[in-house]
Amino acid sequence: MLAIRRNYLIFIGQFALLLLLFQFEAWKASPAHRWVQAGLMGAAFVSLIWVNYRYLIYPYLLAGRYGAYLARIPLFLLLLVVFLLFGIAWTDGEARDLPTYLRHITSLDYYRSQWQDFVKSVLESSGGRVYFVLVGQFLLTSLLALVYVFFEIRVRRLAIQRENRQAELLALQAQMSPHFFFNALNTVYGQALVEGFNELAERIQELATRAREMNKSSVADVETDPKPDARRTARLTAFLIAGANFLYYTLDHFNFYSYFTRQTVWEFLWYKILANPAGAFFRSLVFALLTWGHYRYLYRPYFLAKRYGPYLIGMGLLLAVHWTLALARMFFSIYLHLHDFPQQGFDYVDLKAWGLRQDATGLQIWESVWTMNGKGTISMLVLFGLIYFLSGWLYQTIQGLVENRALQRQQQRADYHQQADAQNLTAQLQQVVDSSELPAQSAAAQSLKQVTDLMKYVTQSGSRGQVAVADELQFVQDYVAFQRKRIPDHPLILIDFQIRYDGKPAQIVPMLLIPFVENAFQYGIRTDGPCFVDLQLDVEKQKLNMTVLNSLIPKTVFRQSSGIGLANVRKRLALLYPNQYTLTTGETDGVFRVELNLQLSA
Repeated sequence: MLAIRRNYLIFIGQFALLLLLFQFEAWKASPAHRWVQAGLMGAAFVSLIWVNYRYLIYPYLLAGRYGAYLARIPLFLLLLVVFLLFGIAWTDGEARDLPTYLRHITSLDYYRSQWQDFVKSVLESSGGRVYFVLVGQFLLTSLLALVYVFFEIRVRRLAIQRENRQAELLALQAQMSPHFFFNALNTVYGQALVEGFNELAERIQELATRAREMNKSSVADVETDPKPDARRTARLTAFLIAGANFLYYTLDHFNFYSYFTRQTVWEFLWYKILANPAGAFFRSLVFALLTWGHYRYLYRPYFLAKRYGPYLIGMGLLLAVHWTLALARMFFSIYLHLHDFPQQGFDYVDLKAWGLRQDATGLQIWESVWTMNGKGTISMLVLFGLIYFLSGWLYQTIQGLVENRALQRQQQRADYHQQADAQNLTAQLQQVVDSSELPAQSAAAQSLKQVTDLMKYVTQSGSRGQVAVADELQFVQDYVAFQRKRIPDHPLILIDFQIRYDGKPAQIVPMLLIPFVENAFQYGIRTDGPCFVDLQLDVEKQKLNMTVLNSLIPKTVFRQSSGIGLANVRKRLALLYPNQYTLTTGETDGVFRVELNLQLSA
């Protein structure tokens, strides 16, 4: 519904703009005639823009079906031919008042005579101007259709970003399953070795290795943030603009009767397309460079940043450069004519229209060019200002397409690794438990059962966005109890764990607190020297305060960190609790400290 309303507003806005532009074409006619003619032309042309977007760009170009898009362009060109035929009849230069105009455009004989004259002129010129007009109209409708595309891509990008955010959250949460599993198996592995269950220790180590590999692949993929090269995309867009302009200007010069009866194909290509400063190559190259410069140095740094003052100043300078180059092109066209270059195939110039003689000097040529182009300069600059602005939309639209594709690929990778499969890990652990035949009273057997129970919570909470804070606190408490089983009673090993909860309902993201507790036991406890872990958890009035202190000991080879615990928590906090938390971590005098203050939801 919102898309329909947005497209409706764009349609009305473009119609209003075209209505103003077309009414100037009949400036000699009466005001009523002018507005009716402008209304017909505007309604027809804005409908062509909509058709170009809705039936060419939207289903094929935006979907990446470029072959199908190119194959349907000829059908759209036929529609442009129909518009051209009716447009010729509607832009009646003979009528000066509205009744006469209405009488003409409602008469079949009038259409027949207009179309006969048009066909006759096309046959006399071998269709050269028709190709030129059709390509120009196709490019213009495509350019104006970019307004629809721009907003469509913007909406799509926001939707993809929301989906990516959710996918990233799920992927980050899914990372915690193998990460937690790996650390828990580390504990059971040590107990199995102490009790002499070497075969069990080997199987646990194999399972832990699989969990670790899942961590590595998941981290490598989720942390990959594909950033398309904006400069490369801009260069590609400039190349497309140059190609479209080259085709447009080539067709402008293309005329079977005037050229190919007097020139060879190679002479035509060289003198009319490549070597001529007014030819297709130079004009398309210069225009592409100017549009690229506008996007790179004006549109992106100023307009998109809503710094409209510097943008307008820069646009003025760009239009001054454009006007200067246009004057230079006209100067050289006349200069080449005066030096007999038309005999070699360059443009023919009517010297009388320019007020020049065959022996005119360079200064006289420049004065004539300046005088002739002084008329209508403002309207022409306004038109090209609009064209440059729309070219900025084109660059930004293509950049948006590229970014959308990159975001979609990122989302697909996140969806794939989101299936990090806590259920699969739990099933494999259960197989180890069932086939181990351990004495029920052994510490390894009890630890395996505890790990299985803990993994059930991990599996169940993994598919939920939030859980009750009471359930998460119980999970932390069970994990601390699991860790205590492997730690011998010793006066030099101190563990202080306190939970204070006021019982008020509150929600929290699952597996958010456990990485801090895991790290504390992993790096804070040793059995051959003094060590400690101090964990304090307070939940009051839906505010959570967590303080973790632990001693630091050298890492063992098996207990080397996978490196995702704290990084994972930081990312999830930033995504889920923006401006609702503070987290500080640091080491002082051999003591690692974590402080988390978090505002919970009801």
